[in-house]
Amino acid sequence: MSGRIIRLAPRSVYDFNMLNAGGSTAIALAQRVDVSQYTELTLMVRVHGVDIGAGAGNLKVRAVPEGHTNEDPGQFFLDDSSATGLGEIALDNSISAPAFRVKLLSSGSGAMIAVLLEANQDQSQVYNLWADISVDLSMKE
Repeated sequence: MSGRIIRLAPRSVYDFNMLNAGGSTAIALAQRVDVSQYTELTLMVRVHGVDIGAGAGNLKVRAVPEGHTNEDPGQFFLDDSSATGLGEIALDNSISAPAFRVKLLSSGSGAMIAVLLEANQDQSQVYNLWADISVDLSMKE
């Protein structure tokens, strides 16, 4: 079985400390990742540093199918209709650095995927919510 590993997001600090209580947001870590020739996808997240206060909420690295088209190149067509997409790795106050989390993604991704970082802040109070992470994708035929 041949395959390869690609870097989706280099080591970076993602700081959501300014997110309002009860707030949520998502950013794209990688888009238009061509997975058309692979049958097995594994998401890998390295946590280099983290501060998520107790009850602060969580961060999620999620893979979702993407339907990019050259007919409308400025649009991002993401299938995030299910709660977890193809799979996710959640980071909360139980994780400490250094850490390595791996998630085998479900089938049905289509030709391309996007990987999102979602931040969800607690309803009651704003706490520290940041992580220093890097993200890779293992792809096997």
